Amino acid sequence: MAATGTGSIGTRLKESIGQTNRMFLNLATTYPTNRMTTEIKQYFEANNEALEVLVAVGKKMVSVERYMISERNFYKVFRKRIEQ
Repeated sequence: MAATGTGSIGTRLKESIGQTNRMFLNLATTYPTNRMTTEIKQYFEANNEALEVLVAVGKKMVSVERYMISERNFYKVFRKRIEQ
């Protein structure tokens, strides 16, 4: 399922629960990386069926799979991948 429209990433992710286990976020505007990371982690914690969130920023695509959020350095790794 793709998320479009305005509002926070967290809102779009919550709306998808029960509809899909993979989410595609196409960011047309800038969004704080630390907030995005927190909201993605909260989505996985709230949705046991979620497998992946794919984030598109410009021409870059970053995949976040469920197992990644439990890694100790998840925030640091995601930030590095999304901001490169």
